[in-house]
Amino acid sequence: MRPIEIVRDFFPEQGEFVGSAADEVLFSGAWGAGKSLSLCAKALMLSLRYPGNRGGLFRKEFKALKATTLITLLEGDGRTGPVLPPEYIAKHHKTEATIRLKNGSTILYGGLDNPGWILSLNIGWFAVDQIEQLTEQDYNMLLGRLRHPVPSVRQGFGACNPEAPTHWLYQRFFHKKPPGTHAITANTFSNPYLPDDYVARLKKLKGVYRLRYVEGKWIAFEGMIYDNFEPTTHIIDPFEIPHDWPRYRVIDFGYRNPFVCQWWAVSPDDIYYMYREIYMTHRLVSEHAKEIQHLEEVGLDDEGNEIWRERPERSWADHDAEDRATLEANGIYTRPAIKDVSPGIQAVYERLNIGEDGKAGIYFFRNALVEIDQHLEAEEKPVSSLDEIQSYAWKKPGPGRPTKEEPVKENDHGMDAMRYFVYSMAAAPRAYY
Repeated sequence: MRPIEIVRDFFPEQGEFVGSAADEVLFSGAWGAGKSLSLCAKALMLSLRYPGNRGGLFRKEFKALKATTLITLLEGDGRTGPVLPPEYIAKHHKTEATIRLKNGSTILYGGLDNPGWILSLNIGWFAVDQIEQLTEQDYNMLLGRLRHPVPSVRQGFGACNPEAPTHWLYQRFFHKKPPGTHAITANTFSNPYLPDDYVARLKKLKGVYRLRYVEGKWIAFEGMIYDNFEPTTHIIDPFEIPHDWPRYRVIDFGYRNPFVCQWWAVSPDDIYYMYREIYMTHRLVSEHAKEIQHLEEVGLDDEGNEIWRERPERSWADHDAEDRATLEANGIYTRPAIKDVSPGIQAVYERLNIGEDGKAGIYFFRNALVEIDQHLEAEEKPVSSLDEIQSYAWKKPGPGRPTKEEPVKENDHGMDAMRYFVYSMAAAPRAYY
């Protein structure tokens, strides 16, 4: 698909973004709003309109740029072919991260995780994907590079997911709106090209996640993180788990803080059930290892003989090398969990939603806790993951506090373990299995 054909297929919000001549342009979009495609198309348009122009395509991390935005530019997004057709390219210097076009324009690309090389640039445009990940200082540094003599229009532009209204991008483009700035917003439903099953999944999101990532609104995550958790729905009476359901184990280490070990079973229709949990302080990892072995492996047959009872298919743990080594020395083998906080929370949140079939994607056995920790009970602290979930909250904004949204790091050890499990399961095929 040639550039002109891509532009012809743009929906209105994409066209407004690409066609804007403002000094600074922001495309704020929900998931699936075609932001990266639009960003690359605008970058190419400025490179073709002004032969000899030089621009920079950026993300906060170079690794992420190569895995996402650069693929959209050079290969396409699945629906379209490459935004930049190969016949327009004179030379792609991969080691220099530079693409030279046949009309004499140059597209540089890189990450702001190592910004030193950017300080000496003279560019006519810059494009930043996931620009919400930049600091305002990063952004102002890029604005200071817009001094290339060739183009009559020099622009800085970016694409982002909405964040909290306290974010500097919202303050700049939606609140203060200085002259020369232009913001375009789009929601998921703005894009008519999305697959029906993708749209159907996003329609199931509720609460702040739907408002922000489907409707594209800049709102704060305030209060309870899992505001879609309903005890009468998600906490269920235990049942005998069929032997052929795969089982999993996940561990968050602690001594003064709780050591948490959760066991999960997955049904044939991909529903997660937490059926057992250790939530205990003031015990050594070696002691926990023996208890884990006993709970998993030792059962009695009808004649009173010990038998193997269960074997987790996979086991994940926090990244503490010494504690993982202690477990391994005692016969408990684990892999490092995938610990990304924001996508992990989103994955858990989505599983807590009730689908059109009336089922959630995750449930908790009522009697999952193996033993009550007397220390925690005496201190009136949570004694299980279920005690944590309704007090698991976002940090409140305050003077001098960064706008990055993150959970309060208190009484969250079961929430960490649950997040490790859900997101490690989701990411396993592309991670290390």
